[in-house]
Amino acid sequence: FNNSGRAGRMVKYEDFGWTKNAISYCDAFDAGRIESFYNNIIGKQMLKVNPQFINIDEGNFQLSPTSPLKKKGNDGKDMGCLWKNNILTNK
Repeated sequence: FNNSGRAGRMVKYEDFGWTKNAISYCDAFDAGRIESFYNNIIGKQMLKVNPQFINIDEGNFQLSPTSPLKKKGNDGKDMGCLWKNNILTNK
């Protein structure tokens, strides 16, 4: 959530009070708040750090080698988009 919802909220979550959903392992750098009716949606490993992308102006959102998001994902991988051989992937 980089630069997302800076004027207010980046996520608005409406749920029933008995749900077990959570937002975890996210970076909310320069972003708005997470809003939920019961205030029970924020989970583990929520960060607010500069992700240090390689070159945002050219659309390169890969993490720099010194990014604080390296190895911060729930599986020990980098937090954020997954890249393989400079190609965005879903694996």
